[in-house]
Amino acid sequence: MATIEISEDIEEDLKHYKKLILLIKNDKYLLSTIRKWFIMTISCKGYNVTEDELIIIEETLLFEGKMLKQKAANIANKFREEGKLEGKLEGKLEGKLEGKLEGKLEGQIAFLTKQLKVKFGQISPEFENRLQSASYVELDKWLVKLLTAAQIEEVFEDN
Repeated sequence: MATIEISEDIEEDLKHYKKLILLIKNDKYLLSTIRKWFIMTISCKGYNVTEDELIIIEETLLFEGKMLKQKAANIANKFREEGKLEGKLEGKLEGKLEGKLEGKLEGQIAFLTKQLKVKFGQISPEFENRLQSASYVELDKWLVKLLTAAQIEEVFEDN
């Protein structure tokens, strides 16, 4: 297969030609007319190209277009797959973190409940409900108050 040298001064014409052949590649009559126009255009610039050489150029341009589309599709698929993998990893990490935090919260509730029972005896349902619905910050605050509280009510006071 012969190599056809494309110089810079006809590169712009070639870009227009490529756009046209991509639009009309299935219309043989129109394609033939466009070929003749292109041959005349570049012959005015001092280049002699036969119709057979032009067909080789067309095939190259069309092949390059198909290759670019395939590359774009491959890149899109790669990003899609990476996105899925990233999403799975994020989901797993979020799940693990959520599980750890939930476990810590439950452990904190159990620890505080046990300390309250040791120090004050039975815990009323009101305080039991507050413990079960408390945030980690509230539980931490109550653990500190437990050290100095004389009565269970002092642990849960808002001050």
